[in-house]
Amino acid sequence: MANPSHTAEVARDPDFSDLLPYVNLAANPARVRPRTVIDCGAGFERTREGRRRWDISAQVSNLTNRTALYNFQSVFVGTRVVQPVTVGLRFRAYF
Repeated sequence: MANPSHTAEVARDPDFSDLLPYVNLAANPARVRPRTVIDCGAGFERTREGRRRWDISAQVSNLTNRTALYNFQSVFVGTRVVQPVTVGLRFRAYF
């Protein structure tokens, strides 16, 4: 698979053009632009007589809902978009 590295070529390609603001093609090698994504979480664990009875936790991923890329291979091959803001809640009971 070809990996486009010229800004004009990427801008013409509908598969990659929307990602152009998030990469630095002028770097050698081309790189995904730096970004900061904020996640946070909190939880509580209820115990009685030294044993866990239940716990509850909440997590928010990408708190600021920033569009960003991360990659693990090269700029466009193996690159993924960071998930939008995501909220999770977990409750566990112990028997």
